[in-house]
Amino acid sequence: MRILSLTASVIVAALCLSDLNAYSQIGEPIYEAPAYSSSEHKLLVPFLKGKLWGFSDVNKKMVIQPTFEKVEFFSESGNMYYAKGELNGEKIIISETGKYMKDDTPGYEEILMGSGLISGYSVSSQIIKKDDNLDKNGLHGYTYDAENNVLITSGYYDSFIKLINKGKLALAKNKNQKIGLVDPGGKVIIPFEYDKFIGSIGRGNDLLILEKDKKMGIFDLTGKIQLPFEFDKIEKLEGYGNILLLTKNTKTSTESFLVNAFFMKLYDGVLTDAVYSNGLIRGAKDGKYGYINTDGTVVVPFKYKKALPFAERPAISGFALVTNMDGVSYFINQKGVEYYSEK
Repeated sequence: MRILSLTASVIVAALCLSDLNAYSQIGEPIYEAPAYSSSEHKLLVPFLKGKLWGFSDVNKKMVIQPTFEKVEFFSESGNMYYAKGELNGEKIIISETGKYMKDDTPGYEEILMGSGLISGYSVSSQIIKKDDNLDKNGLHGYTYDAENNVLITSGYYDSFIKLINKGKLALAKNKNQKIGLVDPGGKVIIPFEYDKFIGSIGRGNDLLILEKDKKMGIFDLTGKIQLPFEFDKIEKLEGYGNILLLTKNTKTSTESFLVNAFFMKLYDGVLTDAVYSNGLIRGAKDGKYGYINTDGTVVVPFKYKKALPFAERPAISGFALVTNMDGVSYFINQKGVEYYSEK
């Protein structure tokens, strides 16, 4: 969405518009505003009542009465805090007091339309030299001077991807562009038959995710396969690789498993169409969408026809757009609180 900079004349025009009447619902706080915002403005959440949108605070107390056909979350630009919406078929800009004006901004986008694993230091900063004397008895070695950051390698290697344990092991690529793991003497720990290095996981980054023939698996540093090469995606979710989301593609969707670094299941089941975002995993079970946390606990029940990952547009951090089984779309927070009422 293009951020709009309002001129002084436009601001004056906006202030001349009449306020909308607000109504409130009394209840206990059900949500705390996320700490990510440094704005002095109160977080306003799009709230769908019947078929019209308004805005409530995070505890569902109405601030701007449901009047609009479409709205977005409020955004801040300079000293302006506003939301875009639609009323009587016209695009509008809404202030936090409920005043609104016509929006003539080009490039307007409507609401309600559908992991870096690399670790270790870069080899590119090192001084790399070639020495064919490191080729002995069919082995292809290397030496690494950690103090001066100098790597000397056999000409057999095209490049080095990652030095492990101060150079005691190296993940390298040969002239055939295949990846393997070797020690300084050239002993092959992991054979040179892998296409991509995806990343390191585990408490000491002692597990390597590799890809072969478009399938991912995991080796330890002894060359033992810890996870078979049958996954289409392996994603690290938290910390130092303690929690993983393992995904296999199917003909119609994906199947994902939540496991710890010992590859024990944290969630007793299979999720389809799973996506990790904003601290929660969106997935489907028995054809209905819900959300689990990284402990495997269901935090939002599997009851929705559709659901976007948290923080994905048109939502912001801490919120997600869902569609109930009646086909009505609205926002929820990470506790499953629905900013919606039928009447």
